[in-house]
Amino acid sequence: MLKMPNFKLLFLVTLIILILSIGLASAQGLYEKSKSIKDNDDDNDEEIEGSDSSKETMPSLKIPKEDLDKIRHKFRSDDEDLISDEVEDILEDGKIPMDKTHRFVIERLCTPSFTFNLLEDIKTDDNNFQIIEVNVQDISKMAKDTCIGKFGDKHALEGFKKYIKNKVKEETTEKIREQKLEKSRGIEDIKEIEDIVTKEVEDDITQGEIVKDSDKISPYQYFVTPDVPEIKKLVSGKSIEEIYTFIASKAWMSDITLHGEKEKWLSPAEFLVSDQLASNPLNEIASDCSEHANTLASMLISSGVPRENVRVVLARVNFTGNVGGHAFVELLRNGIWLPLETTSGPRYDDESKTLIQRKFLPFDYFELHEYPEVERIAVYNDKYFWEPSGASNAPTSWSFESDDHVDVAFEELSPTTNLSPLTIILLVLFILVILKIRKPRRM
Repeated sequence: MLKMPNFKLLFLVTLIILILSIGLASAQGLYEKSKSIKDNDDDNDEEIEGSDSSKETMPSLKIPKEDLDKIRHKFRSDDEDLISDEVEDILEDGKIPMDKTHRFVIERLCTPSFTFNLLEDIKTDDNNFQIIEVNVQDISKMAKDTCIGKFGDKHALEGFKKYIKNKVKEETTEKIREQKLEKSRGIEDIKEIEDIVTKEVEDDITQGEIVKDSDKISPYQYFVTPDVPEIKKLVSGKSIEEIYTFIASKAWMSDITLHGEKEKWLSPAEFLVSDQLASNPLNEIASDCSEHANTLASMLISSGVPRENVRVVLARVNFTGNVGGHAFVELLRNGIWLPLETTSGPRYDDESKTLIQRKFLPFDYFELHEYPEVERIAVYNDKYFWEPSGASNAPTSWSFESDDHVDVAFEELSPTTNLSPLTIILLVLFILVILKIRKPRRM
């Protein structure tokens, strides 16, 4: 009778071989890279000693020291190198790396004169950053090109992302100041708002205007109404961007002007007929941030966006040093929670009693720009609710960590690890052995 193999011993042997394989692969990679650089150094030495024709076929990549000093600021920021030593060797000594192409992120100022393969194009208000692939022969051309501002590669990506974030932050601050968003916050005391909204909902339930829903955790949830006829009719045939445009184009107006009260919430259906209120000086649809946010969330859900992907956020925000309560919507898009700011459009000014026209922010403005949120108070839609301390039924997709949109945008440039076929085979064998060990024996 054949003796069955000892799977625990096989497991140990496989693990040792796997570790040795990965270690040898890494060592081989380092050896080949150093050998390649050495061979290239030898080739360069031979070219210097060789004929003039060999010099013509292999153009020098070295940049003269005086020129290099002039452009050094392009690949340094806050005393940090934005490029790897390998690339700096190309610029300083003309050394050619093992790879024939190299990926860079560049700050594009105008149209470059060198040849490259565009991988990612990232445009903001005043800046244009691109991820490109460049032939090593053109790296010196790229460095000297006056249409290139800062540039870096994947080995110093963190330094370049820090530079980009600072540039984008400056843009955001300037845009918020230009839009005067501090005038469109709308929630005077966000800590007391729950009591006000709770009383409104209780009164409406008592008067039979709404039906009590035991599944709702918070009174805020009653103000997201995707299933009412007014909302269903309104979203018919509209895209997500068109729905955003519809809400963002509506005027912001304070509750003091519209209702004579410091805080009052309207349902989305009431908001859509707010032009008929006798107290409305504009005779057009208008209200503050809570109505804009609740109605936008209602329309997005009604249009078919899953409830797991749409939420209203009540938070304290910092608009150019002015901190206060505000409501906005977040949409889960491409794996990132995208803030939608709908109160950046027309605004009724209480002091001058006039409508101030403003061009609202683009739908995806905060895809790269950081939203100036200070403290999150509550997050909800008609089905789900979350708050920092208290009851919650939020789905697993509702992450509450700040999404770093710049990091996501530059995943294309991030270093990757390639496994050899032998390593992959050993990994599969390793998993099979584990499964065999864990398989229960028959009695």
